[in-house]
Amino acid sequence: MKVKTIIKAQFLQSVRNGLDAKSKNNRKSIERIAASYGINDKSEVKEYTELAIVLKARSISLSIIPLEAKYQSIVELYRSQVNISHRTSQSMLLQQYSTPAPISFLAGIFVNAEHNVSVFEPSAGNGLLTITANPSRVIVNEIDNLRRSNLQDQGYKQVLSQDATQPFKGFEKKFDAVLTNPPFGLLERDVKYETFSIEVLDHLMALRALDCMKDNGKAAIIIGGHTRYDKKGRIQKGKNRFFFNYLFSRYNVPDIIPIDGKKLYSRQGTSFDTRLILIDGRKTKPFGAAPLKDDERDKVVDSFEELFERVKRVTTPRKENSITKIELEAQALALELELMSFDELGMPYTPASSSCIVLNTVVPDSMGFETHAALQRIKEAVGGDIDEYVRIKLNYRSHVELCKALSAEQIDAVAMSVYNIEERGVGMIIGDQTGIGKGRIAASIIRYAVESGVQPVFITEKANLFSDIYRDLVAIGSAHLVPFIVNSRESKTDIKNEDGEIVYQALPVADQSRIFESKRVPKNFHFTVATYSQFNSPDKKPTKPAFLNAIAEDNIVIMDEAHNSSGSGNTGNFMQSALSKSKGVVFLSATFAKRPDNMPIYAMKTSIRDASMTRDALIEAITKGGVALQEILASQLVAEGQMIRRKIF
Repeated sequence: MKVKTIIKAQFLQSVRNGLDAKSKNNRKSIERIAASYGINDKSEVKEYTELAIVLKARSISLSIIPLEAKYQSIVELYRSQVNISHRTSQSMLLQQYSTPAPISFLAGIFVNAEHNVSVFEPSAGNGLLTITANPSRVIVNEIDNLRRSNLQDQGYKQVLSQDATQPFKGFEKKFDAVLTNPPFGLLERDVKYETFSIEVLDHLMALRALDCMKDNGKAAIIIGGHTRYDKKGRIQKGKNRFFFNYLFSRYNVPDIIPIDGKKLYSRQGTSFDTRLILIDGRKTKPFGAAPLKDDERDKVVDSFEELFERVKRVTTPRKENSITKIELEAQALALELELMSFDELGMPYTPASSSCIVLNTVVPDSMGFETHAALQRIKEAVGGDIDEYVRIKLNYRSHVELCKALSAEQIDAVAMSVYNIEERGVGMIIGDQTGIGKGRIAASIIRYAVESGVQPVFITEKANLFSDIYRDLVAIGSAHLVPFIVNSRESKTDIKNEDGEIVYQALPVADQSRIFESKRVPKNFHFTVATYSQFNSPDKKPTKPAFLNAIAEDNIVIMDEAHNSSGSGNTGNFMQSALSKSKGVVFLSATFAKRPDNMPIYAMKTSIRDASMTRDALIEAITKGGVALQEILASQLVAEGQMIRRKIF
């Protein structure tokens, strides 16, 4: 495994576990925890800690619990988080103080970021201001290398690295929602913006961000300080008057909320007072100016409860032109789950594929970061287009053919499997729950292997599943592939189509025996199917095990219901030997770590083998470690891109 990636993932999970338990950590205790994982750079500790907060806050924000319950959970998260107070010359230079999660959440709610809208965050940090939105709809910008790396791991639509004081060319009036908390400070020299002279950094960056908002879009902007007024109730002459006169003349500004920095901001490393500016569309032509002082409007908000009510008063629901049947069904499902008190948090899965069919899936909350980070790395490694990569590997004539065969989630799994086989010579664990289509993924790997010039081996638990894999092959356009059946001919080993008609049968015993003795699959067969039971007595009945051992060499093996594949004893040793010779293995199992005595099977073709433990030592460690160790193993495999685990939402 790539040590740094795994260490980072382990530390993130440790911080998130502490957040879940509402542990009272401080900067020193977090640094000690980080040091236990070998992370000693204080900047990395700070940024990774904040990233863990981002991931946790997003999982709450994107869950299906009611709005006020989400907000309360996020407030509790903020109150239990460590005070992110470490400062470096870089953070002070860039004024890197991220937005507290409760303020970020309300900003996102105001701009309707939770809906199907395009979102832009031009000074994104680690992504805190975007927690309300699905990252696949968000374009972010960040110039700090460490923070930008954290953003790249989160599955955003695009991550930019532009100086945000400059115009974002090509993005003018492109976004439904704009969220930004630019760094506070003065510019080295004034910048001319239209007819105004801008001397403050956050003012200039806010205006550049607003240039990217659609005319009917919304924005939430955080800038430093509180507004001061002269004796006539006007904003004091100077930089603030220029800025707010411009805003009120060009935009609809329903509210500017002064926030008490000490009470609502201090856990992000600064107690500087701020203002939350809420924008609701651009005016058709410039008119108006900043309003005079209003005691009620200018009252400083010093509690999260008050802030919620203040934002709620000016938040209007997004008006959709239409709603599809799929969206209606999704809403009905969400309501049904709420009524059932479904409270398990899952992070929405954002496919790398752009297939026309997208399932509504989530990944385990504890694996969301690792899943999307691994997927992004593989996407970049295959040229940036997952769909084209899979289309070529499976030899589909067009993207339309691919789209008819596989959903986006299935394409992602196939891409990861193929990449692991070809580029790493390792395996892939498909840990998806029922309903996502592990069968089509398995069928796709069979098709890929045949296209690669080998005769793959598909092994499953029960013979009646031979018909299932055939039907999945039909579904992906590969009905022409002919199986060699290892099991003896009987009714349960017959392969039948959807109408119950027999399509393929095992060969007569004499013909099978000749093939087993030759230890080669005849060319008129494209792939082999068998059940695990055929290889459970390698000592007493060595013929079929020897056959598998021979045909597995430099081949691709697909193991269905892999958690039931071998267990301990001679069978386990034999299966390990066979798999060790293979080119690659795809394991299909929703409960891959169910049996500790089966773990050595996975170790043969995944990075578990890097633990350098004997078979017995590995079994003992997993038995003693229980579920906790299994989850750690799973997270590490996910981080390495060798496992994916999703379920229907």
